Amino acid sequence: KHGMIATMCVPAGIVNTWGSFYLKEDDLKNLSKRPQWRLCSMGENAIREIPMNKSGGKGHFLTQRLWTDKGIETIEAFQTRVSNDYANADRLLERVSGKKITAYLYPFADPGTGTHTDPQAMEINRKAVTQYHQIAFVSAENPFNGHYTNPLKLNRLRIRNEWDGRDLIQELEHFKPRQSTVEGLLDERIWDKRGEVLLSNHTLLFSPGSLVWLRGTESWSDLDITAELQLEKNTSAIF
Repeated sequence: KHGMIATMCVPAGIVNTWGSFYLKEDDLKNLSKRPQWRLCSMGENAIREIPMNKSGGKGHFLTQRLWTDKGIETIEAFQTRVSNDYANADRLLERVSGKKITAYLYPFADPGTGTHTDPQAMEINRKAVTQYHQIAFVSAENPFNGHYTNPLKLNRLRIRNEWDGRDLIQELEHFKPRQSTVEGLLDERIWDKRGEVLLSNHTLLFSPGSLVWLRGTESWSDLDITAELQLEKNTSAIF
């Protein structure tokens, strides 16, 4: 009725799992015939956690190296495992839909930038996702994607179970382009943060390497900013 398109993000490894809770290949085929639906890949086994050390610690499939009976897997085996996960999911979803799967959604919102990830994980995933997809969603707490947003690092909004339509619209309002002056730090929700950033007593406290920007201001012009910076010794800031 309204011309909107819905996207279903599919972890291909659980398609055809026994039980009525899971969709089967025929379900995805029928869904793909409808003009208002698209499929998005979440990999084959990328949603699973894997053993990453001898003590049984768990890590993300795409971004940590697998612990085996022979010890930690080689970087070559890691790269092959990750690439195959993209390829196998893409092959299944393209077969059932009859269409190229252009979008990917990173499980755990981790493309290789999370804590304890392998140093080469980000580049391995970047190469694999570029080979099979045109866009990829990473962040799960911010629905805004501006003109300069990297198409392989798109933002999305994770909807809370308790929200109704009014709650969703109210949350989206925080991300609209700003047309009026903002004075002071105000509500913490108007700030988009990367890394450890704490709002306390009208002060933003930054950890090393952290970033923050005011939501809805990516393409602002006619801008006037006044701020007081207090830097620790041997530190720098970009403003």
